[in-house]
Amino acid sequence: MYGKTHRSLYVLCIMLFFFLIFDGMMMFHVPLIITGAGLSEAQMGLIIGSSSIAGIIFDFLLTHILKKATYRRMFLVMLLMAATFPLILWKGQSMPLLFLGMIVWGIYYDLYNCGTLDFIGRTQPKEEHASSAGVVDVFIAFGYLIAPILASTFMKDSLDASLFYFAWGFLGIAFIFYLVLRRISPEKHTPKTKKHLVTFFSEMHLHKDMVSILFPVFLVSTMLMMIESTYWMIAPLIELPTSWPFEFNGLFLFAHELPLLIVGWIIGEIIGKRSKKRVAFVTLLVGSTLMMLFLVVRNPFALIFLSFLCAVCTGITWPAIRGAYADYVSDVPNKEQDIELLQDSFTNLGFIVGPVLAGSLSGAFGHLQTIGIIGVVTCVISLILLVTTPKNIDLAARLNALGK
Repeated sequence: MYGKTHRSLYVLCIMLFFFLIFDGMMMFHVPLIITGAGLSEAQMGLIIGSSSIAGIIFDFLLTHILKKATYRRMFLVMLLMAATFPLILWKGQSMPLLFLGMIVWGIYYDLYNCGTLDFIGRTQPKEEHASSAGVVDVFIAFGYLIAPILASTFMKDSLDASLFYFAWGFLGIAFIFYLVLRRISPEKHTPKTKKHLVTFFSEMHLHKDMVSILFPVFLVSTMLMMIESTYWMIAPLIELPTSWPFEFNGLFLFAHELPLLIVGWIIGEIIGKRSKKRVAFVTLLVGSTLMMLFLVVRNPFALIFLSFLCAVCTGITWPAIRGAYADYVSDVPNKEQDIELLQDSFTNLGFIVGPVLAGSLSGAFGHLQTIGIIGVVTCVISLILLVTTPKNIDLAARLNALGK
């Protein structure tokens, strides 16, 4: 299926691969940098969560800019802002600088999410949205797979300048592939129906209606990011009660990212003609149920294997829910930026709730127990969504009925 006609998709994937090696190396060290500055894990949760508070504010304040932007512009700003992140962390031995660093991260990560969704919705056929998202997720996972191994084995005990130079090198390679992407994919605009001029309050009313219609789908994004942020925040800090001949922390995250390398290629076949939304609910429920086992499992081998099994499930959930968003964008193209804005805001919400909750829980219960408790929360919510959400959500028809 994927050949010359999808070369721009593959160039995007390679660009994101190198970009996310850079990002993963930085994010692996953020908890170590914060705790190394003498701050508590609860304070760490607040600092990391501040990135997404900034992201939500950025989304709503700059909606008029995002409405004119395509993935080409979003990725350019993303790369330029990312280049400043290591410099801020390098000097980040005070709370104000650490907050500033996470604000920068929150904004460029927003641009990465919006740009990726815009690229799939704008350039790929609707019937390939889920499979295209799966292919992208393979390269995303590959970048995040390599990053913690590099970060944990190469420089875990010494946060010196070489870490940041090394990460900048991967970011530079990503920028080269971005230039290639610009060259081979001329800027195209998805045909959209004419949209009437709206006031701020009428747009907020539109968003309220869209949230009420798509709330179960948006909530999946929140829970996925809660899980993801908890893993990346807690994993570098886990201390095993027994001796272990290997570097556990990097391997634990390696196992968490590995399944997407397999699942992403076959997500189209896994979903088939099934409802993407329902597939997301079921796989999130199973993955959350497995996460609860972190409350009792302590064997290092079993912990790594359990991390892998949980990620197999959420590895299906990610592209399934992204494919669902891309379907909604295709169904109501004049609401594309509204869908992207709300999806990104709910994703940011997960990155606020996840770190703040994990930081509070880890001090009281421990690191592995924290992952298990997060699993309990997402298990209960995903079960409710599976039972109560309508089988089909026709966004276009619902909005038309509301006169939107």
